[in-house]
Amino acid sequence: AAFEGWGTSLCWFANAVGRWPEPQRSAIADALFAPTGLGLTFVRYNIGGGEHPEHSHMPWFRQMEGFAPKPGEWNWDADPGQRWMLAAALQRGATRVEAFSNAPPHWMTLSGCASGSVDPNRDNLDPCHESAFVNYLATVVQQFEIRWGIRFDTIDPMNEPYTDYWRANGKQEG
Repeated sequence: AAFEGWGTSLCWFANAVGRWPEPQRSAIADALFAPTGLGLTFVRYNIGGGEHPEHSHMPWFRQMEGFAPKPGEWNWDADPGQRWMLAAALQRGATRVEAFSNAPPHWMTLSGCASGSVDPNRDNLDPCHESAFVNYLATVVQQFEIRWGIRFDTIDPMNEPYTDYWRANGKQEG
């Protein structure tokens, strides 16, 4: 098989660095994505679920903002850091973009928490919200193309295989 490119997941680092002031954030984007830097060509964008607003157990940079903070409500200003870094990667030559998800919005979960289930050996997506989660991912991907001209090549509805370390009130989405 031919080597198609190489890249990175944006997620936490982009959530933080994309909010830095200029010229610091552009210097990092240049170092990662420009042909004069590492020249990364593949980018994975985390469609954040968004944590319950009353929870405070995740470090701020691991708490990915979701685009649907409540049922029927959309916030297209969410996730400015990671969105900035995604646009910067594309401007510098990234050629392949994947959307992925670590967690559904907190209100779609059984635990009410984006970091995982109360029992980490059980799924946290409430079965009654399976269709809503599919719609959430599809709507976010569609809006990225409409609003920002960013077209995702693929969508991965989950990030990692089964493990028992994604638990409610944990330190990251899962």
